[in-house]
Amino acid sequence: MPVESPPRNTRGAFRPSWGAWGVSALVAIAAWAGGCGERQPPVGTRPIPALTLEVGNTESVDLAAYFSDPDGDVLSYTARSDDPSVATAAVSGATVQVTAVAVGGAQVWVTAADPGGLSAPQSPWVTVVNPPAAYLVQAVQSSDYPAPVVAGKEALLRVFVTATYRATAETTLPPAKATFYVDGSETYSVKIDGKPETIPTEVDEGSLARSLNVTIPASVIEEGLSVVVDIDPDSTIDAGLLASRRIPKSGELDLGVESVPGFELTVIPFRYTWDPDSSVLDHVDGMESEEEEHELLHDTYDLIPIEEMSVKGHDPVEIDDGRLWYVLDRTAAIRAAESGSGHWMGLIALKGEAGIAELPGTSSASTPNSRVMVHELGHNLNLWHAPCGVRRDGPGYPYDDGSIGAWGYDHRSGSLIDKDRAEDYMSYCVPVWVSDYHFGKAVRYRTAQARSHGEASGRTGPSLLVWGSRSASGELSMDPALVVEGRSLLPEAPGDYTLTGLDGARRELFSVSFEMAEPADAEEGTGMFVFLLPVEPGWEELASLVLAGPGDASFTLDGDTEATMAWIRDSRSGQVRAIRGDFDERPSAPPGHVVRWSRGMPDRDEWSVMTGWGMSPGS
Repeated sequence: MPVESPPRNTRGAFRPSWGAWGVSALVAIAAWAGGCGERQPPVGTRPIPALTLEVGNTESVDLAAYFSDPDGDVLSYTARSDDPSVATAAVSGATVQVTAVAVGGAQVWVTAADPGGLSAPQSPWVTVVNPPAAYLVQAVQSSDYPAPVVAGKEALLRVFVTATYRATAETTLPPAKATFYVDGSETYSVKIDGKPETIPTEVDEGSLARSLNVTIPASVIEEGLSVVVDIDPDSTIDAGLLASRRIPKSGELDLGVESVPGFELTVIPFRYTWDPDSSVLDHVDGMESEEEEHELLHDTYDLIPIEEMSVKGHDPVEIDDGRLWYVLDRTAAIRAAESGSGHWMGLIALKGEAGIAELPGTSSASTPNSRVMVHELGHNLNLWHAPCGVRRDGPGYPYDDGSIGAWGYDHRSGSLIDKDRAEDYMSYCVPVWVSDYHFGKAVRYRTAQARSHGEASGRTGPSLLVWGSRSASGELSMDPALVVEGRSLLPEAPGDYTLTGLDGARRELFSVSFEMAEPADAEEGTGMFVFLLPVEPGWEELASLVLAGPGDASFTLDGDTEATMAWIRDSRSGQVRAIRGDFDERPSAPPGHVVRWSRGMPDRDEWSVMTGWGMSPGS
């Protein structure tokens, strides 16, 4: 709300109104009356001055300096605000503390009373203004709940100049100068032009016209960056009008810049054998060459905290089941088998917009849609759903309607994103942007992952690929196991599920305990697992796999199943080119390719040819 100048008869005034009599006249009257033997009320010795406070600040006033008692009585004090939503007042002894709550104006009624109940009031005017503010914004920012700023990425500096009272239309936003520092040394400075807008009395983050703005190059944005903004450096505006000529009032303003690791994304184009759509090949080629400038990656680069994006296109992979669930576990298996790093996304052309992802994790599956792709990558970064249109809300999201909660900024169009109309990209609603909450959470997750262990490592060599799932009703199933070359992918921790390998005499060869992963955006209750177990001597005797879960849930996979699986790999590049379960017999290997195949269990031939594939380690 705008701050009006205080009423002429209330600014710094106190009651009763003394007019031309003045303090000395009233003291004389009190002394005359006292000579008649009557007890006299307290008197004000001088007016309590009007106060101007910034939101959140508190000022203490010693009331003994403004009241006295002609009879020499000890005075007690009370105080109240006529608008506690703007300012509050509390008394401790002879001190009143006025706390600024929100922009506006209020009168604080202060009363001094003697033991007999006689009293004298004063009512100083309190003006509450926003503190002068400045911040860097990339995707979203808030002066109340600052979002991190990504190092090495261009940002917009916004400077909010405010007035202590309503300025005339001719008093417009003055120019400013911003000086940036790292470790106390100046690194960059820039002049910011003034604007024809009248100086506002409060910070208005929803208008670029009501702030001074300048783009700061990516090379300037580094950890430890701070700024000092000098407002109206030529002193063209009355000093009493501006809330401050310097931001901050002293020292330097830390801008909250954080370094995040590079974002590596490998995209696999999947082709469904029964309805092949090659459009995904063009999408993947375009993303590899254009990276963040490709339209399918605009949302990913803009909404996820990324400094540098590296995109690699994988050779196309044929599959015989186009459901996103299978695209996800095939993507995870390929990533492990090819010793992949960073995030991997399986892309498939399906009707509609859909995706599924590990939460958290490194693998996802999506249709070629920018909004869906960033949503699934958000799940990889441990972001749950925002509450709009989703089946299950994530814990802790602070805005009930799924809105972004703070003003966003679109650097591509140079425009603001309405904090109340845009929905967070982790919801199912549109239009989408990113909240300050999820931007900050993604930064913390990415930096924590980089600090803790970086890219997971494992033994590279012959591995047993085991994969399976749990339906929403709790039914367990497994795909045929395969012997492949790759980096081991093991359970992160024990859990409620156990996978046991048995030989023909039902002797145990190995057993692993794990928790079933629950992919985001899948039907509630579903689960999946994909592991590459490093092969040990004697495993060529493997005859069956027994998957057991809570209660009586179990599934046995052996060589008597009708299900088959073929794994076709380019022996030169090491890239998987097909994963198909529609071959009744082992298919012939195309030139330059290796085929791994099984009917439930790998036969002895599969185990015996694990050497001499012609592929380098880690391929």
